[in-house]
Amino acid sequence: MNIYIREMRSSVKALVIWSFGMIFLVAAGMGKYSVAADSGIYTDLLKDMPQSLQNLLGVGVFDLSRAIDFYAVVYPYIAFLLATHAVLLGASILSKEERDKTTEFLLVKPVKRSAVLTAKLLAAASQILILLAVTWGISAVVLNAYDRTASFGTPLLRLIAAGLGLQIPFLCIGFFFAGILNRPRLASNIGSGIMLSMFTIGLLVDMIPETAPLRFFTFFQYYDPKDILIEGYWWGYPAIAAGISAVLLLFAYRNYNRRDMRV
Repeated sequence: MNIYIREMRSSVKALVIWSFGMIFLVAAGMGKYSVAADSGIYTDLLKDMPQSLQNLLGVGVFDLSRAIDFYAVVYPYIAFLLATHAVLLGASILSKEERDKTTEFLLVKPVKRSAVLTAKLLAAASQILILLAVTWGISAVVLNAYDRTASFGTPLLRLIAAGLGLQIPFLCIGFFFAGILNRPRLASNIGSGIMLSMFTIGLLVDMIPETAPLRFFTFFQYYDPKDILIEGYWWGYPAIAAGISAVLLLFAYRNYNRRDMRV
């Protein structure tokens, strides 16, 4: 419990910064909604774009005159920020003692390594939930400000749940590399590199229908807002993500308990 409390206290500043970043992203992204709703300029502009970009932005799927549909177009970038926070947090929270060369102060405590990892995992889970709650709150406020007549509670809840589904595997990716590697910067770099690669693959799948089979290689496509809100969702995606996450955590625990620590 002491380790958990210490991790939560040490993360306050970073969590506040990430929260303000999310507030700015949601507010700025939805700030363009009033123009789209009033003039229809975005709808006309998007129709003149190449088909690949129309596929990417959900033209023909989302009605940009509705606030929740416009939010769904902005959502991939919200998901990107949530995933970035999760993967970097997973890598840093487990390896920061090795980075700061204070490992011996942690390991001399009468606590098993597995207990240390569990406390850090719980602290990281708490932090991603806090950022997700901030995202939910600011999204609800902004959506309500732009459209008081429409009911968006259930669609927004689905997208927020998708955000959690996306955060968990990326958190586990960060934990995995921090658990098996004793080079903190390398763990963060590999984790963020995988996340960026998955995001790029997700964009490719949206733009080029022929690349659809690649969707299984990116978590971003597991929680596509078009599937969640409009076209129908396949519940095998979260099952696959949960299985991968469990395997990553298993190997993180196994290797962290056995490897030599960097002091």
